Amino acid sequence: MIEFKTTLLFMLSRLSEQRTTSAAYHILRGKKSSQTIQDIHLFQLKFGFSTYPKLKKETYDIWINFFVDQGIIEKTNKSFRLTTKGLNVVEQIEINIFSKLNGFKFHRIDEKWLASLQLLTQTLSNLSYSNNRFIPVQDDPVVQYQVKKLLKMQSKEKLTIQLKQELTQLLLKLNEADARLFVVQLTGHNRVGLSKRQVAEMFHLHEEDVQLITMSIVHQFLNDIQNNPQQYQLLKQLILEENHTSLTSTAKKTYELLEKGFDLDKIERIRHLKTSTIQDHVVEIATQIEKFDITAFVDESTIKQVVQVIDQTQTRRLKTLMQHLNHSISYFQLRLVLAKYQDYKASDYSYEPITRPSRS
Repeated sequence: MIEFKTTLLFMLSRLSEQRTTSAAYHILRGKKSSQTIQDIHLFQLKFGFSTYPKLKKETYDIWINFFVDQGIIEKTNKSFRLTTKGLNVVEQIEINIFSKLNGFKFHRIDEKWLASLQLLTQTLSNLSYSNNRFIPVQDDPVVQYQVKKLLKMQSKEKLTIQLKQELTQLLLKLNEADARLFVVQLTGHNRVGLSKRQVAEMFHLHEEDVQLITMSIVHQFLNDIQNNPQQYQLLKQLILEENHTSLTSTAKKTYELLEKGFDLDKIERIRHLKTSTIQDHVVEIATQIEKFDITAFVDESTIKQVVQVIDQTQTRRLKTLMQHLNHSISYFQLRLVLAKYQDYKASDYSYEPITRPSRS
């Protein structure tokens, strides 16, 4: 069973001496900033992105202080690092426990899907007992519309049978504890689903654990549904249409202009934005668009040089890397290479970018 403490410590181990402790907080919350989006790719933390969007800073700080008090991490002037004790703890973590979490892939649809399932379950359960007067567990108009649309498609009897069959099929793939933890959060006729706090008390867990376990279950379900849509005809309809990328709206506008062949100077004039802002957009685009061509901004020989320095120094700190590179490139170029670092490593520098048409 996944734990918040273990998950957070693993994330911090990836960010140690590279970022402040707040970086992991922004990742868990799913902050859609260029820096956070770049970090999840750079430090291979996509699994944890937006898995706890309602995490309070006070709660997060309690965990950070716990790690400090236990001698697991120590804060420095501008960052933090894991102690020898912390490194020993991390070595004991089985990385495969995070394999069921896929926050970056599902963060656009997971919470809405779960909310829709909760409302559909409550609605069908009450209608089965001829109870048309109940307070819906979800007041999100998008979720309510989705469920109402399903109720108009076929009879409540058929929907109830189909929901039971499909949900049972998914639950049987879980261990007994996870299945029970998930089910007790569902509301039915004369039975109110438990809150995260109540579930934590029942299972003797932290409330933060319940959040991550629930999201890991939802991600397993969504993965199964998307891979086997014919087996889950009803549950797949609860998945709201998702965007192709998680680009911020402003970065998306810049990307559309790049796709039309405009250079950065022209885009700055069109959008009336500063150079640094447009560069932030390009770095964000590079992290999310797999075949985005960064050679339009930094040549291949420089890319190879930067990758070699990253490998040698084993750091992602811009200032440190620039010192080793003797400031031979701009920070913008360095950030772009960092954004594509994992892609270059995976392809052994055989990256083949998609070329865009030029526009004068």
